[in-house]
Amino acid sequence: MDAYGFYVQSELAHVLYKCTDYYATQFEGSLNGSDPAIECP
Repeated sequence: MDAYGFYVQSELAHVLYKCTDYYATQFEGSLNGSDPAIECP
């Protein structure tokens, strides 16, 4: 499983993301950014 996150320090950001296959709901997942177990800057 891969996970990606983006931390933006500016007022505006453009994120381009290349997909190599069709969307598959069985691989969908999420993280709660306010979870105390996750250390964010």
